[in-house]
Amino acid sequence: MRRLTLVGVCAWLVGLVAYEGWLRIVWRESMGADRGAVMFSSAIAFGIALPVVYAPAMWALRKILGGHRPVGWFPLVAAPLGFVPAAIVVAAQGGTPRDLLSAEAGAFYVMFACAGAVFGAGYALGREPVAGTGGHS
Repeated sequence: MRRLTLVGVCAWLVGLVAYEGWLRIVWRESMGADRGAVMFSSAIAFGIALPVVYAPAMWALRKILGGHRPVGWFPLVAAPLGFVPAAIVVAAQGGTPRDLLSAEAGAFYVMFACAGAVFGAGYALGREPVAGTGGHS
């Protein structure tokens, strides 16, 4: 559990870097004064989504695959799940379903897709073998 928490924190930090990078590359701006609000809201949303969405999805995928191989499936499945924490942020800011298509929501999608991909990869690469598989699966 400690390892998954560490992977989750690292994934969230990668997501923050991706968010900032997206802002700089696409919009030629930075988080600036919004940095604290982005960090707070994204940490809460990711903290909710991690045990409720990402981890169960990874456990289910592990069960479907019979282990943690091929590793590439884990980030591939986890990345689109970033829609959930992005929607949490939009809703927490009083957004409507239409706001899910906004440019700001897009930056959060990038953030949480990257965080999800990192979490998925970390989950698969850092897990113990599944019982009865005779080693790493």
